[in-house]
Amino acid sequence: MRLTKPYRHMAIPPSDYGDGFAARSGKRHLLTALALLAPIFTGVPQALAQQANQPGFDPRQPEKYFENQTERESQSRPPIKLPKIDRPSTGGDAKLQFVLRGISVIGAHAVSRERIAAVYQPYLAKKVSQADLAAISGAISDLYREAGFHLSRAIVPPQDIVDGRVRIQVIEGAIVQAELKGDGVEQFGVRPMLGPVLAEQPSRLATLERQLFLINGRPGVRITDTALEEIGGTTGRFRLIVYLKTWHIFSSFALDNLGSSSVGPWQTYATGAFNSYLAPGDALAVNLSTIANDLRELGFARLSYDAPVGVDGVRLGASVLYSAVRPGDARRLDSDITTTEAFEVRASTVPFLSQSSGLTLTVAGSFSNVSEHDIYGPWYNDHIRTASLTADYRLQDRFGGTNLVTLNYRQGLDVFGASHFGDDLISRNGASSNFSVLNLWFTRYQTLNSAWSLKLSAASQTASRPLFTSQQFYLGGAAFGRGYGCAEISGDNALAGSLELRFDQKLNFRYWTGYQLYVFGDAGAVWNDGYRLSDGLSLTSTGAGVRFFLPYDLQADLGVAVPLSYRAPDNERRSPRFLFTLSSAFRVCPERGRPRCL
Repeated sequence: MRLTKPYRHMAIPPSDYGDGFAARSGKRHLLTALALLAPIFTGVPQALAQQANQPGFDPRQPEKYFENQTERESQSRPPIKLPKIDRPSTGGDAKLQFVLRGISVIGAHAVSRERIAAVYQPYLAKKVSQADLAAISGAISDLYREAGFHLSRAIVPPQDIVDGRVRIQVIEGAIVQAELKGDGVEQFGVRPMLGPVLAEQPSRLATLERQLFLINGRPGVRITDTALEEIGGTTGRFRLIVYLKTWHIFSSFALDNLGSSSVGPWQTYATGAFNSYLAPGDALAVNLSTIANDLRELGFARLSYDAPVGVDGVRLGASVLYSAVRPGDARRLDSDITTTEAFEVRASTVPFLSQSSGLTLTVAGSFSNVSEHDIYGPWYNDHIRTASLTADYRLQDRFGGTNLVTLNYRQGLDVFGASHFGDDLISRNGASSNFSVLNLWFTRYQTLNSAWSLKLSAASQTASRPLFTSQQFYLGGAAFGRGYGCAEISGDNALAGSLELRFDQKLNFRYWTGYQLYVFGDAGAVWNDGYRLSDGLSLTSTGAGVRFFLPYDLQADLGVAVPLSYRAPDNERRSPRFLFTLSSAFRVCPERGRPRCL
């Protein structure tokens, strides 16, 4: 199914904008009437245009790009190598020597006496050897490790055995010192984050994992290696050594042709982030975006700041953004402009975090005003206030896969001048401030062998009622629908998925570190409130390409995508699209402003 008008011509409003324009000037009366009659002349019922939308651009697209960039940056960090200590040898003479009549265990506090007694109970009243005693101490050590006390162990100290009674000593190990190695590490607030590790007696592996991963996720910090040293022989007192790379300034630049024919397609993105300048562990970031070949089509700027609270993963932040979109299609004749002004406050926490899994919860409140006007006056002015809860979950399973799940619930609020149902200047008929939206994103990276892997992605959106245009789900572009322009279709509800097969090869050339060949297929559908999935618009595409990995975080992506189903207004013949992306990152280290610290 197809809609008749991908965008309005000569100030004719899209049919999904509603009929709230009747109170305007006489010329607007006439133009609105023509818009309502247009579907009749084309032989398409007016109701059909309500089932999904063809917006031409997404007013929040740059914002979504930079949010995804932050996620990509955190996911691209190599895994932390956790420190380990050698397990004591459990060997010994297997010759039976005496009858074991009792065992005295000293130094055991973290594990109950009953659990320890169950280990050596089968050996009592039997002849035992040195190997048996070593096995008993090894089993007690295993009890501690199973309970998470990774530095604790049991030993059989030198002793004179009298009346078949043996003494076993448990050394409940703890990390009592921390040594940080790297340039400027004290400026990033790393040492206080190891406080929970140093305070724990005995040490738990879960606490060490959590704090190391929290440090590795701090802006401008990356752990390159770790080590443990026992202080003064068999004392159970350990020194933790953490090797770090740090950078105060992070900048990135990207250029791609994944925009739309209305806004784009050549779009640029730039980021500048300043880490641990105002406070240890904070981040001040500036994001900018525009159209490479026509700066007037898009101007986007966002300023964000967040800082840690304590050492347990709590962060507070805020951001403000402004964007102005002037479509380069027929709307330019009427000097059409869509502006977005938004402010957000947020707080996040990390309930659990380990090498295999992690969960981050974020609550946020946002205030946004999205409006469109041209030479004839305003088309709409949405005032949107929302509260949201986001859960980001990561799981590495035993099948060689990494799963990333994001669940977001967004609730519209009727506060601070929010737009109401029936207001004249709203972007969608039926839209109201008290909407509810549930979004789900899922990605799985599946390793097949050393060279081959799969990336499986899916997304959905469910809305409680008609949404303002900026709150809809957009299909087409980088995530789903690479064979189409950005924001080719949109709707209140959505379902999308993609599958990408990858082949990676590392190279040892000075200016070329590797490449990745890939083939993909994707599909998606959108439909508006009150309709079913089968009533909406859908698109599918397939393609292939190659990604080049170059030194200093420089990457290039060349590909071809072929539309398979939906016929876009600017590509009725479904011709293949050439895809191009070029991105780079630049970091400045804290000492002497030295660049390229990673």
